Parts: sequence; C-alpha cells; structure tokens
Amino acid sequence: GEAGGGDITDTSGGKSTSIDPHDAAEFFRSRIPNFKFVYISPSHCRDRGAELWATLRNAFLMCKFARRADWWEPLEGKDNVSAGIFLAGKKTERLVRVFASGSDRGNDEPEDHGPRVVVSNGYVDFVLGPDAELISTPTDTTPAVIRFGQKTRGYNNLYALSQHLRQIQKSRMWKFTQGQSMIGGPSPRTASSLLCKGRLNVYDDRLLSLLTDEFILCIRNLQALTMPDERNAIDDVKTELALLEADFATTKGNASSDDGSESKALTAADVTKRTDMFVGFAIRKNFHPTEGRLARLRKAGDRFRACFEAACSDESAENGGDDEEKAGHEEEKRYALKEEEEMPAFFLGKLLQKGALLEDVFDSPDTGGDSLKIHTALDIVSGNCLWLDLIRRAVSVESDSARTCLWNCGLADAGLHNLFLDDERLWLFDLGEPAVQPVPAFLTKFLMSYFHAFGMEDVDEDKSSGDVEAETGKAAVPQWVRRFAVDENKHRLHLTTDTANVIPKVYDAFQYTVDRMIESLFDGEEAVRDLVVRYVVLQILSDCAFCVDRWTSKGGGSKSVGNHHTDLHKWLWRALWDLYIASDFAAKMLKGGSWAKCSNSKCSGEKRQSE
Repeated sequence: GEAGGGDITDTSGGKSTSIDPHDAAEFFRSRIPNFKFVYISPSHCRDRGAELWATLRNAFLMCKFARRADWWEPLEGKDNVSAGIFLAGKKTERLVRVFASGSDRGNDEPEDHGPRVVVSNGYVDFVLGPDAELISTPTDTTPAVIRFGQKTRGYNNLYALSQHLRQIQKSRMWKFTQGQSMIGGPSPRTASSLLCKGRLNVYDDRLLSLLTDEFILCIRNLQALTMPDERNAIDDVKTELALLEADFATTKGNASSDDGSESKALTAADVTKRTDMFVGFAIRKNFHPTEGRLARLRKAGDRFRACFEAACSDESAENGGDDEEKAGHEEEKRYALKEEEEMPAFFLGKLLQKGALLEDVFDSPDTGGDSLKIHTALDIVSGNCLWLDLIRRAVSVESDSARTCLWNCGLADAGLHNLFLDDERLWLFDLGEPAVQPVPAFLTKFLMSYFHAFGMEDVDEDKSSGDVEAETGKAAVPQWVRRFAVDENKHRLHLTTDTANVIPKVYDAFQYTVDRMIESLFDGEEAVRDLVVRYVVLQILSDCAFCVDRWTSKGGGSKSVGNHHTDLHKWLWRALWDLYIASDFAAKMLKGGSWAKCSNSKCSGEKRQSE
C-alpha cells in the first residue's frame, strides 16, 4: 500500500521471507509507545524572554544599589540562592482555555474560522473550529470532552489545531509534556541495564541472541516501510565526493592561486546535509573547524589545563593596572571549578592535549604491560580531512543493505539505554524526528551504546563499593557509577575491579552482535565492519563532547550565582569514561591505533567467500 515501498525479502538463515509493509507497520505499532495526550499547563506557556529581561533589569538595579551600600564585595562570586530568587523576574504563566468557536471567547470573532490557537496576555486559547461542541471544559484532573457533528471529522480539526500549536510552540520555544502508553512488560528493564550487569554475554547468549535477532528484525521491517524514492542516495554522494576530492587536491595546504590570492581550504563545513546524512551525520557536528565537537573538546582541554597551571595565579590582580586587566583575561581562559570537579577536570585536561597517551593518566591493568601506550581517540581522528576518508568508505561498500537507505521511524537514538528487553521481545522508545539513512549509519547508536552505556549506569541504592559516589548529605540527585578508582596520590587512575571484569565480556558481546549482522544484513561483507568501527569511535567521542557541553550548559565551570544544579561533576567523569573507552576501542579495533586500516582479522574489505 501507500504506507511503504513494497515487500522486502529477508534471506537471513538461508530462508526467503517476504515482509509486507502493513505487517511491518504493525510490528512497530506493537513495539513503540502509543500516543495518549499532550499535557499543557500554565507553566508550560510562559514568556521566558520577558522573564529573562526582568531578571537582567533586577540584577542591574541590585548591583547598582549593592555597590553604593558597600555590601557588594562579600556577596560577589558566591552561590547566593536567596539573591538568585530576588533577581528572578515575575512569572508570565498563561491559563489554558478551550472554546468550541471564536465567538465563545467573547471577542466578536466570526464562527467560520478554522481550528486555531490564540495566545494573549495571560491566556492560551484553543478554538476547536466549526461544527464542534464543547461538552465539558477541562479541569485540573479531567480533560475536555468534545463532540463533532456530521459536517466535519474530529480528526481533521484536531490535526489542524496541532499543526498551528506546533508553529507557536517552536516560535516561542515552549516545551510540553507528552503522555504515552507504558511498554516493556510488567517490570521494564533496559537492555543497557542487562549489559552492565553482565547478562548480555556470549557464555549465556540467550538474551544477547534475542536482542540481536529482534534488532535485525527491526531493520528488515524499516526497509519494508521505506519508499522507493528514499532508498537511493549513493549516486549523489559519489558525485559530491568527486567534487570534494578535486577541491581538496586544489586547496591542499591552503596554497596560493595563480593570481596570488590564497585559496580557501576545504573543511567539513563544505559537506552538504545529504552527504552528511549518508554517514550518520558524523561529519559536520564533529569535524566542523570551529563549531565541531572535536574542536570544542580541544578548547575545553585548554581551559581545564589552565585551571592547574602556575600562571593561573591571582597575585597579578593585586598589582592593579594592566596586570589586573591581564589577570582578568587569563581568568576567562579557564573554568571556575568546584572542589569535586577538580579531579576529573585535571585528568581531562591531560588527555585532551595533543599527543597525550592513555598511560599519562591510567595505570595498565596488565602487570608490566604496555597496552596503554596508545594515543587517545581524539588524536586518532584528528587527521587532515579524515572525514573525506569516511565518505570514501561509506560509498565503497558493495552489499545492497549497506548502500541503500532506510526510513528510521524516528529511531534516531536507538541505543541499548532506549530499548526494553524481556525474555521474549524488544520494545523501542524515545523516538525523535524520522530520517532516511543507510543501515551502517543507523546501527551507529545501537553499537556504540555497548560501551557508552557504562558511563551512565545508575547507582544502586544498596551498593556501597568503591564504584559509587560518596554520600553528600544533600537532596538525592541521580548518580552514575564511577568507572575509575584513584590512587593515593590522586595523580593516576585505573579501572575499578567490577569494570575491569565486565569490559572483556562486552567486547565479546559486541563482536557477536556485529558478526551476526554482517552475515544477516550485509551478505558477509567485512568492509561494513570496518566502516561501523569508525562510526562507533566517532560517536563515543561525540558523546564525550556532549557531556562537557552539558556540564557547562548547567552552570559548570562558571561563577554562577544561585545555580540550582548540583553534583555536576558526574558529567566530567562520564566524559572521562567516553574518552578512555573510545581510545581503548580504537586501539583494539584499528591497527596500531591508526585510522588507515582496521586491525580486525575479519575486516578484509572484501565479501566473505562461501564455503
């Protein structure tokens, strides 16, 4: 039917099975949450811009008064919660009302206007449109009851209303709460929690086999739902690659042109969205020369190191004049750290420096071994236009599933932490905006989460080993298991015993899953393994940068007044885990820690010959 692009033949396991698009649609209906409602409260509909302007005005007036009253100095630079409350502007909440027609609002509006949302001072009005009857208005505990007549279908009115609301929501940056059905069975458990507890392993592979089978089945059904005109993108990508390579050859080294002018060097910013999509959006977000996550990691490393350098002294500020101004500039170059943030920040500063080795921070788990004499993953992926090589590999694969695209049903972050798994089936949640991408790119979030999940495992309440955070006496804040133990001098790290014991099993589980997918989805083509290994390295590094960004967005590293966020250091420990495991993974899966060639014996770059 019109819902999909036609039947897909599944030939895994030597059997030929045709998947009908309608069956594929039902497959996902049974495995994703059903939408129930959108909860919109007065607090959701605030004018945050006006509130921020009011806060800025109050801060200016308070600063002006405080300096005149000579009590600014003891207040400056401190987390004064009561001062933050005083500075906050008046809340601009709006009541939400529902009307059958515009005339019911009492504004002399004609009744023939369609469904719409009207925003005014103090109110957000939902007008249902013609032929609608409001049986009962919404209360704090019950929804509105609406009846539509024969002239128009209720679905059409509500759909038009939702589209108008979406435009207003986007322009005003409102966030609403979505209600959906519960999935995952009586006691939902994420696949990541099973992995961290060692239950997804090759020694008792029942759950691991179920997870792999179910995810392969997800991909087969997504392929059945993909329209024919969505599948082929590789020709356009090859055309752009040829142009990019020609530009790279012309501008290599940023050489001067014949007329003496300097040529603009080729960067990741020159890659189109379509080509970026083909490699899982791994290029622009990571390799952009100024805004990319890899560049931001380097800058963050500089600021972390500046916190601990001898030059970061406050003595110059006491001399006044130019020295005071210079000290102010130096202060802008470093983060303001809390005591609990200093340790992870120190280690991140060392590892984010060019040329850093894992052994600069970590003790090797092997006595007398040299397994940590390797460069960080950040160094490995920092080659000249390395992203061009990624495109080349993506278009060089030969199996049909690796070259054609699928519609991902909004499963943009289908990692183990966003999957429920019981003894019989898999459920999927946390859907985003649907996109079209090749299968290897789609697999990135799923495969990287085998390692990424360990950075955000929730601390068990009854767990008291060295892996967990110490009690702070503050209000309960969700914490993650810390994967590193610190030596007595606090200058070295090593994996905790629990982590060191489980990670080899995770590598085995990863290889088992990839082996199965190579056979079932990609006709045994090992070049696909080589490609997804690179995707995984980049995605874990990308999450490292995301953690540092999240730390700063919540107030980490700044002298904020009245910051209500606590225990932000967990984001730095998680970033440290990402950097460690990305580097360890690259060392094991890439030959000599080099991007040039995959070290896995199965990655021959050719299809496996049938026996």
